[in-house]
Amino acid sequence: MDRETIVKIIRELSNKTTDRGCTEAEALSAAAKVDNLLKAYNLTLDKIFVEQTSCVSDTVKTGRRNGHPIRFCCVAIADFCDCKIWQDRYGKDGLSYYFFGMPTDVMMAKHLYQLIYQAIENETVKFKTEQYRAFNSCSKTVSTSFQKGMVIRLARRLEEMLKLRKNQYVSGCTSLVVLKNQKRDKEFALLNLGIKHRQATTTTKINNNAYQAGYQAGNNVPLNKPIHSANSNQLFLTGK
Repeated sequence: MDRETIVKIIRELSNKTTDRGCTEAEALSAAAKVDNLLKAYNLTLDKIFVEQTSCVSDTVKTGRRNGHPIRFCCVAIADFCDCKIWQDRYGKDGLSYYFFGMPTDVMMAKHLYQLIYQAIENETVKFKTEQYRAFNSCSKTVSTSFQKGMVIRLARRLEEMLKLRKNQYVSGCTSLVVLKNQKRDKEFALLNLGIKHRQATTTTKINNNAYQAGYQAGNNVPLNKPIHSANSNQLFLTGK
């Protein structure tokens, strides 16, 4: 049998579960057949999932015309989640970010974006309440510096976590990630978006003490909160 036929049979057998109306004996028999086919044809369920699943894009609408400090972290979020990212400044909903990749990766990226965005907002309120008046500088400069320091630290934490994850990959997992990213890049190229690359920049004056306070606050954000999917196992971010 050719590979496409084998994959189709495995997918059909994988759907024979008790929650889909099969008896326990039927489900166990189907699972055993799947296991035998995977071994016989040197396949894995993960690889089959990657090959048979199309990439998706999803949008984060900020509702803003100007950028939020989280813009300095967006590329790190996308890289950590194996996604592509681009932005549109001129839509009717204001600035929007687009994540592109495998469905679970895009879901993870959006979750992480919202987690970090809310953490920045919460910590900024806390900073203004507890430390704000101690800085002898323009109030806008102080709060902006705090937020910049915080988001830069969060971006670096994600980069560190990604590096650690790559170092911990076993060979089979590494080949799966390569396969997934090759598929993502190929489908992304087909979008033919004509995207122009540029780094997030700022010309705002920085208060170093406020920046360092924000940098420290970035260490306190828990990046290991789980997210759930109705179509997959529970997903976790690796980190503290």
